[in-house]
Parts: sequence; structure tokens; C-alpha cells
Amino acid sequence: MPIRTLLAAMTLAIVAAAPMAARAEPVDMSKFTCRELLDLTGDEQRLLLFWLHGYASAHADTAALDNEQFLKGADERLAQCRADPSRLLIPGFARAPQPLTPR
Repeated sequence: MPIRTLLAAMTLAIVAAAPMAARAEPVDMSKFTCRELLDLTGDEQRLLLFWLHGYASAHADTAALDNEQFLKGADERLAQCRADPSRLLIPGFARAPQPLTPR
């Protein structure tokens, strides 16, 4: 059942991404920088941070979504990006912080 919840959340994220996707070519996320994240609108930043959370969850082999942890992690990631805009998102954020396991 948690996998269905994660899939539903990811589907919602894809639908919400339509405005961003409509004006851009496919993006190689392995080369996406903090500067590019910071240049996005607030809604686009939240969407991308949600995608990164899902990416990290997949690497941690968990389907848990803890809203409080997501929001805290998103704030931390934005602060790290402001401190180092040249940083790549994937290598820097795919490992930490790891999502919580289901309760």
C-alpha cells in the first residue's frame, strides 16, 4: 500500500510540473545545479525538492513520506544551495538526509 501512495504522490508531482515542463526541454538531473534550483519559481522549487525526496527515497528503498521531514529537508537543501550555488543537486542530496522508514 505505501508504494501506491508514493506513486500517487509522484503522479501528482508530474501533473503539477506541467507548467515547468511545457517551457523546457528534458533536463539531465545529474547535471542540475543549485543555481538552477534557486532560479526557479517557488512552486517549481517545491516540485523539484519533492522529486529529489522521491529520488532519495528510491535509493533508500523506502516508500515513506513524512511531511515534517520533507519540509525540514527542503529548507536545509535550499540553505545549502544558497551557500554553494555551483553544487550539483544529485550527488549532494541523494544520500542525505534519508527518508524515514514506515511506522
